[in-house]
Amino acid sequence: DKGLVKIYVYKLDGVQMNGLDTVGSASLSLTQADVEKLENNAFAAAQAAVHGGAQQSWRVCTPASFDDDACARSILSSVGRKLFRRSLVDDELTRWDGIWQQASQAYGDFDMGLEFAIAGMLQSPSFNYLVEVGVGDSDDRVLTGNEMASRLSFFLAGTTPSDELLDAADDGELDSADGVRLHARALLADPRAKETLHRFFDEKLGLSDVLPSVQRPDAGLTDAVRADMTNETLSFVDDIVWDRNADARELFTGNFTYLNDELASFYGLPLPGSGAQFVRVSVDPSTHRAGLLTQGAFLARFAHEHRTS
Repeated sequence: DKGLVKIYVYKLDGVQMNGLDTVGSASLSLTQADVEKLENNAFAAAQAAVHGGAQQSWRVCTPASFDDDACARSILSSVGRKLFRRSLVDDELTRWDGIWQQASQAYGDFDMGLEFAIAGMLQSPSFNYLVEVGVGDSDDRVLTGNEMASRLSFFLAGTTPSDELLDAADDGELDSADGVRLHARALLADPRAKETLHRFFDEKLGLSDVLPSVQRPDAGLTDAVRADMTNETLSFVDDIVWDRNADARELFTGNFTYLNDELASFYGLPLPGSGAQFVRVSVDPSTHRAGLLTQGAFLARFAHEHRTS
């Protein structure tokens, strides 16, 4: 029986709620097929990790024998901290070590024990859920440092917290507003922060749906133009948020945009002479163009099927 750990949650891609994938995923009920997918994926990932070429990057020791329990516990403690975004408590480590022992003894193979234990971790609610239990009284409960590290990292960088951020949490650096602010600013300097903000606007404005929507050949909406419209909007956001740290109201009022020659030609605007490269151009207020709501990506995405907006 490979199902050594009960399965509680499985993320289904493409199901949105309030325009966001993560909100939709958090509100799904599970079918037996979903549970089987999670189990199959967990074992495929564990097998690739344990037997793949990158295995030495996460192993913290080399076993002396197939039943080297001390080495197994060290590896599982390290892996568990990465997967659960916190250090394992003693009872948890003993439970995962027990799974390793069963499998390694059954197969006479240290790595097979790791494969089963890691596959179990990947099916655990501590991995699949963003757990926020907090500490303190019910009326004055606050997030733990590790919970805050996960919230910050997923929110700002779109990924699990780094070892450095988890270390900061363990050292109490995220227990104060000043500490949270300091590490949040560090995360905003991570290149992945820009990708995460792009993903937010992509989901919220439906930018990925610009390509298949509004099939009107007479409108001139080629695939290249649709892709340029998406780039226009994301470049516009980058200007306000990252380049200038400007007033957020400019998202709706900014009298400028980003164009290349092809998109400018589609809009009937003067060519910027930049070829395929996007450059910042001013927009005449008399044209009634300002901000996200008058850009091609938004208009094409939410246009009526038979009208171009």
